[in-house]
Amino acid sequence: MTIDKNQMEYRKKASAIIFDSENRLLLVQLHDYDEHQWNVPGGGIEVGETPLTAIRREMEEELGTTHFELVEQSKIIDRYDFPDQLIERIINEGRNYRGQEQIQFIFKFTGKDSEIKIQEDEIRKYKWVPLSKLEEHLVFPNQLENILNVIENSALNIK
Repeated sequence: MTIDKNQMEYRKKASAIIFDSENRLLLVQLHDYDEHQWNVPGGGIEVGETPLTAIRREMEEELGTTHFELVEQSKIIDRYDFPDQLIERIINEGRNYRGQEQIQFIFKFTGKDSEIKIQEDEIRKYKWVPLSKLEEHLVFPNQLENILNVIENSALNIK
């Protein structure tokens, strides 16, 4: 299959960089990820939604709680292309996305860990990870660099 990416669009996505009281980052592992692949919560922005409305909906769906305090919306928008084999699958599903354009938010988790009830049909597991261990978990191209850039350019003073 020949793919002309110039005829394809970027899916609009919102993502949440969520810190706990110990400044650890919440990561989720989707069912279609390998055992060493992780990401931050997030998902597509639906028609009629603002990016903030979308990420609040996604966090509630994926994590089963609303105990999040918005810190800020990042000025950094992460745009990336999917690998060709994923693009082929997306096309076969009747969609026309070459990648995603990700609007990123930073939140503080204000609840108790026991309140997190993951969306089991989509997410295999979650964990809290210190910034010093992110490199072991964020293995997709530019994923680690993007998240560290968002954190470094935020109002937070987290190292």
